[in-house]
Amino acid sequence: MNIYLCSTVRHLLFSVLKALDEANDTHTIFMICDQQNIDALQFDINALPDHIKVQFVLRQQIRKTLYSGISGKIRKLMANFNVTTTHQQQNTIAVQLFNKYFNLGLNQSDLNSRKLFLFNDRNRMSRLFRLAFCEYTLIEEGLANYGGIKLKTVEKVAAFFSSNKKEIRYFGDDKRCKAIYLINPEKAPAALRSKVQEINFIKKENINNYCTAFFKISESANYGCILATQPLVHTHIDMKIYQKIIASCLKNKISIAIKPHPSEDISRYQELLPDIPLIKSKLPLELVIFGSPKKCHILSIYSTVGIGFEKYCHRHNVIKDNEHDKIQEFTAEWQHTIDSVDKRIAGLIHEIQPPNNSHTPPI
Repeated sequence: MNIYLCSTVRHLLFSVLKALDEANDTHTIFMICDQQNIDALQFDINALPDHIKVQFVLRQQIRKTLYSGISGKIRKLMANFNVTTTHQQQNTIAVQLFNKYFNLGLNQSDLNSRKLFLFNDRNRMSRLFRLAFCEYTLIEEGLANYGGIKLKTVEKVAAFFSSNKKEIRYFGDDKRCKAIYLINPEKAPAALRSKVQEINFIKKENINNYCTAFFKISESANYGCILATQPLVHTHIDMKIYQKIIASCLKNKISIAIKPHPSEDISRYQELLPDIPLIKSKLPLELVIFGSPKKCHILSIYSTVGIGFEKYCHRHNVIKDNEHDKIQEFTAEWQHTIDSVDKRIAGLIHEIQPPNNSHTPPI
């Protein structure tokens, strides 16, 4: 039995695609609703075959139940400090979590064969789930799988007093992670390469036969360009950059729609950009890309959206993929003078609409 823990709609899409590709196994997908304000009614769970079950869950309720009482407090400490549980502890927690809380009714055979699939193995819910397994497998989350994340101050202090002197951590670098599925395995960090496998479960027939119905997509739309936003409100510059991108597209007669990030409040786009079409925010953009009749252009500040779907889209980022280590430098510069981003936006327009095709925009 395969168990997946998702916290974004992209995670949910990848989990469903992997489960569809393995019809001989049973799959239970837990979708956390309170990270991207997901409503279970936005999905048609009856569109999936019987070997796949999806449960929509809330983080606070799970933690409140599993971390209650003396045993719960011990369990919380074990999760926070990433303790490797014994086989007996794993079985006890699995029964408590999957049978008593989620009421899955797993028999001993199911419990013995259970496998865990995560996307971010560092967040608090993942740490809780990991207590019930001796090992787990990771599926691509995004940029952190390739570039890593710098250790926080507390983590650096802990590393200083341990035998581990690393300054960057990667998703999947825990010894209990036995495999990592990536779209671009050749770009994986050298330290993790022995664990990496290529994602090969993105199948057109499964998207057409199941995913469009599950995500309640009634019809495909032809978007020439899609602006993929990111939750960057704290920088106070994201909307200014979006407005500049859209103004440049309209000036060059390039049609464009906005795909808000699932965790964002779409009202600010409705207020400041009322004439620009909005794509449903709770859809994985990869699914929109795949369903487009023509190969579309995806614009963003530095999103990884569209990676692995290059057969179906062109990606155009203000900050290029090989410049992610300079994100803070760029945002600091743009906060000082926002017009300094104009040259990069002009470069995006040139990529979308080369001068020799300026009268026939690719829309």
